Amino acid sequence: MTSGLPYSIGDVIRRGELHDRYGGGRRGGISSPADNPFVFIFTGEEGEKYGYKDEFKPDGKFVYTGAGQEGDMTFDRTTNTGRWNSDVRDHDENGDELHLFEKSLIEDAHVVYLGQYSCVDWHRETLPDKNGDERSAIRFRLEQVIGGSADEEPETVTEEELWEEAKESASDIPSHRTSTTTEYETSEAVREYALNWADGVCQGCEEEAPFTNRNGEPYLEAHHVHRLGDGGPDHPDFVIALCPNCHQRVHHGRRGKQFNRKLKQKLDDRRGSP
Repeated sequence: MTSGLPYSIGDVIRRGELHDRYGGGRRGGISSPADNPFVFIFTGEEGEKYGYKDEFKPDGKFVYTGAGQEGDMTFDRTTNTGRWNSDVRDHDENGDELHLFEKSLIEDAHVVYLGQYSCVDWHRETLPDKNGDERSAIRFRLEQVIGGSADEEPETVTEEELWEEAKESASDIPSHRTSTTTEYETSEAVREYALNWADGVCQGCEEEAPFTNRNGEPYLEAHHVHRLGDGGPDHPDFVIALCPNCHQRVHHGRRGKQFNRKLKQKLDDRRGSP
């Protein structure tokens, strides 16, 4: 199944622009555009004060709490919250794509796209409402939809191809300014190459990634051994994958420079055979 939205996972979008383009309610956790085959669901920490409890499970499934701030949640379509809950539960039957967004912690009024999901099950659970009173809450179990049909073989991309793509994307160093600093970003292709080469193992401490991300993949961070802010290249030969602890160590540790030299040597050892 291919998503009908032009977004990639991780894209930051102004929520108002999303609804300008596709319709649907601009507030609340569930939005069902009348004229487009989508159901949008939104998650964020602020929902906890209304008794919502959304979470990723170890198997990669996302458990999403239905709509309704007070009393038992329902599927009664004579109410707005009941209709929204029905739209999530029945999205596949109705021919609607289900798309998950998370409120951005950095940019106000923006959301982060987490991908297309499918509601595979639901159950009820006792949770507090916004007044702290216990109520029967609806909990949807969602599974991420991967692009392509179930019969398609995933396209195999070699490490050499990843390196070439990363090299081609490395000609420019993307950056943006804040009021006080310039922030530099790693090319996505360069980052992907570094993570692929690491294969889930931190290249600093040589331990497995400390946890998996929301897509169930080992979490590592891309580190430039020559700082972008000092004119270093955003090139696959100079980027290495580190766990968050090692990444902080190289930037803020007492012997961070010595540690960074060891990382440079590791890259030197691998250079010449991408």
